[in-house]
Amino acid sequence: MQITENAQLAPYTTFYIGGPARYLIFAQDDSEVIEAIKFVKSKNLPHLIFGGGSNMLVSDNGFDGVAIRIESVGMDIIEDSPESVTLKIASGEVWDDAVRLAVEENWWGIENLSHIPGFVGAFCVQNVGAYGQEASDVVQSAEVYDIERDEVLVMPAADLNFGYRSSIFNTTQKGRYIILSTTIKLIKNGKPNLSYGDLASYFQNFTPSIEQIREAVIEIRNKKFPFPSEPTKGNSGSFFRGPLLSRNEFVQLNEKIKQNFPEAADKFDNMENKLKVSQGYKTPAAFLIDLCGLKGKTVGGAKINEDQPAIILNFTGHATSDDVMTLYKEVSSVVYEKTGVNLGMEPELVGFKSEK
Repeated sequence: MQITENAQLAPYTTFYIGGPARYLIFAQDDSEVIEAIKFVKSKNLPHLIFGGGSNMLVSDNGFDGVAIRIESVGMDIIEDSPESVTLKIASGEVWDDAVRLAVEENWWGIENLSHIPGFVGAFCVQNVGAYGQEASDVVQSAEVYDIERDEVLVMPAADLNFGYRSSIFNTTQKGRYIILSTTIKLIKNGKPNLSYGDLASYFQNFTPSIEQIREAVIEIRNKKFPFPSEPTKGNSGSFFRGPLLSRNEFVQLNEKIKQNFPEAADKFDNMENKLKVSQGYKTPAAFLIDLCGLKGKTVGGAKINEDQPAIILNFTGHATSDDVMTLYKEVSSVVYEKTGVNLGMEPELVGFKSEK
C-alpha cells in the first residue's frame, strides 16, 4: 500500500483544484482498501474515499486527514445468456472504458452514459444518469466494505434506495460503506433509448446502431460539457443542483417566471413534461441561470460555462476553491432572488470548514 504525506490533491480531481492531504493512499485492490481503513483508525483521522475525483471540490487548504484513492481494476463476466450479460466491474475502472467495452460487444443499457468522467465506484453513489438512462436501470448489486462492521458484503439493488441522483451512499448511509465493485446487467438485443430530446433530434430520420448512439452522445456532450482533460477545462460536472419540486412549488416557479421573465414563460411551460419525474419536478438549473443572465460570469479563475451554465469551469487552470465558492454564492443568490429557487451544490466539498 502506497502512502504519501502532504500530497497535493488537485492533480487527482477533474477540477484541478485543491491543497494537500495529510496522507494520500493509493489502494490498488480490495485488501489495500481495508488496510487503508485500518491505517485511518490507527491515526484517528477523518478519511476521504475517492476515485476519478469528478464530483468533488477540495479546499485550497487541503484535507487534514487520509485521502484514499481507489485504483482497483477488473471487468469480469459473471453470467452470460443469449439475452443478457452480467458484468462485475471494480471501482477503480474508468467509467467510460466500461461503456466502450459494452458498445464494442453490442451490450445495451449504458451507451447513453458515454463520455462521463470518473471511475465506476461513483456510478451507484449518485445514481448517475444522462440522456434517458441511469444507474438504477442496470445495477444488480454493489459489493461493499462496511467500515462499521469491518466486513465485506454484497448489497442488492433493492437495498440501495436509488432516487433522483441519490442512493444510500450519499444520503442515509453516507460514509459507512466503500464500494469495491458494481455488478450490472446489460441486454444483448436492445433497442435505442431516444427519449431525450437531443438524441431524438439527432436521429429523427433513422434508427441508430449502438455505436452511432455512443458517437452522438460524445458529440453532444462535447458541445455542452468541457471534458476535463486538462486544467483549463477543469470542472466537476454539473455544479448547481436544483431541488426536486412539489407540484405546488413548480406552479410557484412558473408564476415567478411569468412575473420576472414574461418572454420565457411559454418556453418554460413547454418544459413541464420533460421535467416531470416520479418524485416531483426536476429544477432546470441551467435554464434558470441562463434566464438570470449569468452565463459567462467570472470570479477570479472560475467561470459559469456558457454552453451549459450549470457547470463552473476552472477556465484559467489556476482557479482557487475560494473563486468557485464565491461564484456559486453570487449566482445562487441572484437565482433565488429572481425565481425563488435555492440552488444547492452537486459536488462533495472536501476540507472546508463549516462556516465556509
